[in-house]
Amino acid sequence: MEFASAYKSARLQYRAMEDNEEDRKFIHENIQTDPTTLALSCGIINPQKKSDTEKLIKIITENTIVCVIISLPQPPKEPTTPISVHANFSTEGSKDGDDIKDSIIKPEPIGFVHVRKSHSGNAQLGIALVEKYQGKGYGPEAINWAVDHTFNYTQHHRVEIQCLDFNVFAQKAYERLGFVEEGRMRECAFFKRKWHDIIMFSMLESDWMKLRGLE
Repeated sequence: MEFASAYKSARLQYRAMEDNEEDRKFIHENIQTDPTTLALSCGIINPQKKSDTEKLIKIITENTIVCVIISLPQPPKEPTTPISVHANFSTEGSKDGDDIKDSIIKPEPIGFVHVRKSHSGNAQLGIALVEKYQGKGYGPEAINWAVDHTFNYTQHHRVEIQCLDFNVFAQKAYERLGFVEEGRMRECAFFKRKWHDIIMFSMLESDWMKLRGLE
């Protein structure tokens, strides 16, 4: 079984979201301060304080099935000094050792995806991407990974996801992934002097099995 690739998809890597300075800084500076991302995630468009970001992280990391930072893997840099095949790989006091350290580049975070427990085998999926990485297919790829993870490794029967009625791009993307529109919360979001519906989509385990050819 391919457990070694459980935290990867075709182009992306996934690691647990941490309530630490690194993740708080990334989410606050790249997602929470972007009004477009706030609007598309059904949030209220208000300037966000760091304490607001801390509250968000606490909410989405509690009672979750999975909550991960989405990252792009980075190719290693070439060492500035050629390393001899006979080199002593103790890096203490070694210029070659410094080159080895410099050649390791951390994956680049581009967003997060989380799946929260609901009730009776139901789960709620949410996703947010940094604006410059939207429209490149990373969102659908991460959603597919999160859905696969939920049905493969947890005892859940249904995954739901939602979007605002003016987010036509998300609606089409969810339908292409195999989610089924099942209803609307009418006029429950207010933007620019107009009320909007929130559209609810879901995927049952039986739907997922058909899509993955597992029946």
